[in-house]
Amino acid sequence: MAKISEIAAQNPWWTQGVDFRLSDKHLSQAQPVFFKRKAIDFEPGNIYMLRGCRQVGKTTYLKDTVRMLLERGTLPRHIVYLSLDSFTSRREMRNTINYLLEISQDVERLYLFMDEVSSVPDWNLELKYMADQGITRKTIIVATGSSAAGLKRLGELLPGRGLEGNENYFKPLTFRDFSLQVIEYIINRPLEEELRRSLKNLYDTLKSTILDINTSITDTQRITNTLVPFYREIHYLFKIYLTTGGFPGVINHYLIQRFDKNEETINPSLAEILIRQVFGDVVKQNKQETKTRQILKELITKYGTRYSFSSLARDIEMVHSTTIDYLDLLQDSFVVFTFYPYDFNSKKPKFKGDKKIYFLDPFIYYSLESHLTGRELWKIIQDT
Repeated sequence: MAKISEIAAQNPWWTQGVDFRLSDKHLSQAQPVFFKRKAIDFEPGNIYMLRGCRQVGKTTYLKDTVRMLLERGTLPRHIVYLSLDSFTSRREMRNTINYLLEISQDVERLYLFMDEVSSVPDWNLELKYMADQGITRKTIIVATGSSAAGLKRLGELLPGRGLEGNENYFKPLTFRDFSLQVIEYIINRPLEEELRRSLKNLYDTLKSTILDINTSITDTQRITNTLVPFYREIHYLFKIYLTTGGFPGVINHYLIQRFDKNEETINPSLAEILIRQVFGDVVKQNKQETKTRQILKELITKYGTRYSFSSLARDIEMVHSTTIDYLDLLQDSFVVFTFYPYDFNSKKPKFKGDKKIYFLDPFIYYSLESHLTGRELWKIIQDT
C-alpha cells in the first residue's frame, strides 16, 4: 500500500481546502491561458473514463474539478486523488483503495479520482471488483490514462459496471475551442486597435454559433456567411493554431515566447515528451517500435495523398494484416485518423477504396517528422 504521507501529499485540499489551487503545479502552471473543457456531470453508480494522450490536460481537468467541488461545498475529505503511475501492482492499488474506503465509511458520496490508471497491470479487474462489491453505489470513480489503446481494450471488459456511455475522449483542442480561449488572451496584448475590436466581434460571433456533424446544410451556409467577414481574423488565429496545434502546454509556451519575449519558437523538449508517449504506448501494447517507425515515416512521405492499405503495406514491405493492426493501434492512441472515400449513392464510407491518413494534430506531425528525419522542429514548422 502507498504510504499514508504520500496519499496526503497528493490531496493537499485535506488541509488547505480550496486554497490548494494556489500551489498545485498543474493549476498554477496552466498559464497564460487556462484552457477549459466541457464539465462532466458525475453521478453515483458510474465509472467514468477519461481517455487521451499525454499533454492534453487530463490531470489539470481533474484538479480543476476538485476545485469546483470544493467551491460548491463538498467537504475536502470527501474527495480523494490518487496518481497511480508509481504503483507497481494490483495488490498495491487494492490495498490503498481499501484503506481510503475504510476511513470514509461514513461518507455519503465519495469522489475517487484515479490518475494514470493504465499504468497498473490489469487495472480493469480492480474496477470490476469495486463495481461488483457495490462500492460504486456511493462512490463516483473517475479514471484517466495515457495508454489510450490499453484503456479502450481493457475498458471493453467492464460490461454492466456503469462505464457504458461514460467514456470521455480528451483530444487536442479543436480550432474553435482554441480560438474562443486564445482570443481573450490576445486582445489584452499589444495589438492594433482595429484588430483588437474585430477579434472581440469574432469572439462574440463564435460564442453564438455552433457547427458540428449534425448541422444541416442550410444552417452551415448561414453560419459560414456569418463568419466570412472575419476572414482576416480567422486567418490570423489559424496561423497560430497551425504552429502550436491543440496541446495546451505547447500553445501557452508559444504565446509566452511570441507575445512576452518577442521570440517565435517552440522548445524541442515539448516534442520529445510527445514522442516518448507515442512509442511508449506502442511498447505497452506489445508492438515493435521499429515497425511503428517504418509506418509513421511512410505516412509522412505519403501525407495528403490517397492510397490503399495494401499499397502502404507493399511499400514498407510489411504484411497487410500487420500494417492494419499497427494503424488501428495508432488510431486508438489518437496519433492518426483515416479519411475514407464517401459513396453518395449508398451514403456510407467506402472502406475498401483508397483513403487518406492524417495525424490528429499539427504538432504531432511536426514532432514525428523531426524525430524520424532529424530535422530541426522549428524549421519543420516554418516550412510546413
